[in-house]
Amino acid sequence: MTFHRFLLLEIERTLLSIRPEFKALPYWDMALDSAIGGKYAMSDEDSIFSPKFFGSYTGNPSENYAVTDGSFAYWPVSQFNSTEYAPYADVYNGSETTGFNRKYTNPSNVSFVARFDKSGYSNPDPIMLLEANTNICANYAFIKTWEQWQNCVEIDVASKNANPPYGIYSVQGTQTTVPWFHAQAHLKIGSLQLATGFMGDFMDVTTSINDPIFLFHHTNIDRNNMKWQMDAEAQNATLADDNVLWDFPIVLPNSNISSTGFPVNLGCWLQDSEVSYRFPFTPLEVFGPGAELECPGSAVNGTYTHKDILRLSKPGQSTNVYDTNM
Repeated sequence: MTFHRFLLLEIERTLLSIRPEFKALPYWDMALDSAIGGKYAMSDEDSIFSPKFFGSYTGNPSENYAVTDGSFAYWPVSQFNSTEYAPYADVYNGSETTGFNRKYTNPSNVSFVARFDKSGYSNPDPIMLLEANTNICANYAFIKTWEQWQNCVEIDVASKNANPPYGIYSVQGTQTTVPWFHAQAHLKIGSLQLATGFMGDFMDVTTSINDPIFLFHHTNIDRNNMKWQMDAEAQNATLADDNVLWDFPIVLPNSNISSTGFPVNLGCWLQDSEVSYRFPFTPLEVFGPGAELECPGSAVNGTYTHKDILRLSKPGQSTNVYDTNM
């Protein structure tokens, strides 16, 4: 999620340089559109999935499920251009069957953002998320470390245990779910066609940013994380120290198990590089004046580690505002 924070701050900074009156990057509170407890039903004209906003939850079946209504109707999906993207061709070159900028195994040939029919998919159709669920993830009383927060926004199982595993919570004896706050939106909005293997753009993890709702969903996810960081720092100020940083997983000798006992993949440790100099991000200005890199492996040419991003984007430290104006 540190990469997403860097990306969102970069986009917000760009947006505000053009339209400062916006004051912050908008976010989508998905609990408002939930089928349980949501203020807006999926069919409501004020739902985000309406012609007023982001278009239909399921695309237009007569046009191969392309999104043909809303503010981003017929939003194009580009094809991989070997000249334009030459510096990255060794790690990515589009779908191997269609050439569109989608996952290399995604055979979807829709030239616009697509959201496929949910009827044949194994997960329930509508968004299912209570505001109380998201509040658990932002509450230091339940979430003590960055890793616990990460699990809280991803796990889809409830627990009846008095002391449940990280990310699965029983509040005052009542079974409470935190139903995959992050991934649920990707899987349900994009969806897929089981018969063809076509993935909707928001489900395609490689290029889910094709669907404009990506920015608004991930701004809300990072907003939840920042709310948790602010609450955690208020309860335990040492968590924000540069040598602690919310107990983000660190490398243990001869081990790929984090300090809280969970397996962590290569690239996910505190001092691993998260943003490569090969990708066209703005240099340190995204974090404001006076920001300096300090981690081994970091470089002035634009490589950032998890530690760099966490240290430079603490609550109240970044010049950007979406993360601190709740």
